[in-house]
Amino acid sequence: MKKIYSIIVLLFALALPMYGQDIKARLVIDDVDRVKVEVNYKDYPGIVNGLNIIPVEPGTTVGIVAREGCVLKSVVCSDESGYTSEEFIQENVRCEIRFYSDYNETYTVVSASTADARSGKCTLTVDDASKIKVERSGSHSLVELADGSNTVAFDPATESELTITPLDKPIYKICVDGEDITASSDYNYVVKVSEGTEINVEANYPDKKYNLTFNLNGHGAEDFIRGVDIDGKPVFDYMEPDFMVQAGAEVKIYGRTDEYEVDSFTVNGKTATFFNPFAFIMTTDAEIDITVHRFDSFVMTLCVDNPARVKAYRGYSYNGDELELVAGENEVEIRRDIPIISFVPAEMCYIATAEVDGYVYEADELKVSPFMIGLLTDGSRIDITTGDIVRDKKALVYINDLSVAEGYFSLLRSDRTAIDGLTEGYNTIEFYDGDNAFTLQTGAPVDSYVYLNDEVCDAIFPDSNDYSVSLADGDVVKVFYGEIPYTRLVNVEIEDGLEVTLMADHIRPVDVAAGSFRALDRTHVTVSAPEGSVVALDGTVMQAEADGVHSFTVTGDHSLKVSRPMGIGDVETDCDAPAVWYNLQGIRVENPTAPGLYIVNGKKVRK
Repeated sequence: MKKIYSIIVLLFALALPMYGQDIKARLVIDDVDRVKVEVNYKDYPGIVNGLNIIPVEPGTTVGIVAREGCVLKSVVCSDESGYTSEEFIQENVRCEIRFYSDYNETYTVVSASTADARSGKCTLTVDDASKIKVERSGSHSLVELADGSNTVAFDPATESELTITPLDKPIYKICVDGEDITASSDYNYVVKVSEGTEINVEANYPDKKYNLTFNLNGHGAEDFIRGVDIDGKPVFDYMEPDFMVQAGAEVKIYGRTDEYEVDSFTVNGKTATFFNPFAFIMTTDAEIDITVHRFDSFVMTLCVDNPARVKAYRGYSYNGDELELVAGENEVEIRRDIPIISFVPAEMCYIATAEVDGYVYEADELKVSPFMIGLLTDGSRIDITTGDIVRDKKALVYINDLSVAEGYFSLLRSDRTAIDGLTEGYNTIEFYDGDNAFTLQTGAPVDSYVYLNDEVCDAIFPDSNDYSVSLADGDVVKVFYGEIPYTRLVNVEIEDGLEVTLMADHIRPVDVAAGSFRALDRTHVTVSAPEGSVVALDGTVMQAEADGVHSFTVTGDHSLKVSRPMGIGDVETDCDAPAVWYNLQGIRVENPTAPGLYIVNGKKVRK
């Protein structure tokens, strides 16, 4: 049984294409003076008439290319079983074949000179050849034209259509074998040609005028047309019964589609779609029928406490249809097709409350501008109260290594406006409660870690770089890039009776009575103690800054000690001796600048 299984596997393997072996491209070329061969887009030398066998690697592209002035008539693939298929030829001049394996297939190439292939002839007469372009199908080659009669050669097999395109205005008229034809699309004409076809193109318009007539139907329809332009210039007598337009002129009709709905629109009895503006070229008398109806409206009440703080728009704010409001109740007219009022707060103002027919909107819903209220009906009532934005609260934002997040970091208020100017280190921001919740976007090529008052903040959802943060007055937000900061322990020892104030992050008070506190790495700490107090960090006396405050940055676990100065009064010394300064621990100090108590050799000891 095992032997039979092995034979089956061997037969199956033999049936598979031999991807690892050499592959041969077999090409039968009819005339190397008309055809060249490329292998991976490089000319392959030594091609001969008849069979050419070219060794190739898997994935090789073999190109069969017609030389200049020649075309490929066909490329036919055949195998040993007699099966044949015709390969696709690009624009009559190029055929590409990709080889992945060898199935003993042969590709037979038939070519011809372009002149011989274009055995078909038709006649194209044009009054102004500079205004049209004519292209053969298949090869997409352009036909050279002159004013008057032109004989156009084409390949009946591959170039059986001509595409005639205007280069300026739409073509006035095209006749094929004595019959007028219409444009296929975008003012282009596709003409099927055969031996002897006669095409007459009138690119120029006749020097005559045509009647333009408007029939407007529906209540108030006479106001539907906002204006009419002829070749870009407005005209005003277009409703007169004898109004005429020069042939070839472009007519544009502007309608009040914001006030009317178009029920039907026809040009010379043919239904069309009214786009605003509707444009066409005068080629004959034109009778335009338009049936419209005005959008209905209804009346409702809008009550606003201070119209200077908010703008209201009928429909969508971008349409600019602003409602004129007074403080208190306003009776306003709204269209039934767009039963919406949009509100946009004035600068440094906000919408405090909004109530519609008993429904009260949540505060978060009011923060998006424009704030829109829809589904309004007859008799609806909207009550809006507003307020002035007073950003009287402060918070700090600390950012570590901001350079790695350039172009990624942003802090957005609830209305999605950004707080600009944030830099590395501590930043003070001003806000009011309506700015909450803030969105902190920390996206960067490295990991980020966010803390609020030294407590870890979670992203909005896993693997997100966005954080939602609601701030209170005095809060501190910290962002660290590339590393997780350690939480450090700072032990505090204060001599009894001393009034000492500790602040973390410039604005967060520290409870000194607790005897210790915890803080993240890089936290800035300030110590305010009575004048002359000795402040020591990890056993080393700190020098006070110009304002008498001591400060340090948390870099590990620390020990902070604050004590009274030594009780030393005035000491008489030798005034003639050189001045030598010592602090109260007996350590010599060179040129001290910080205020405090010192012992000076040769001078009085003073604070």
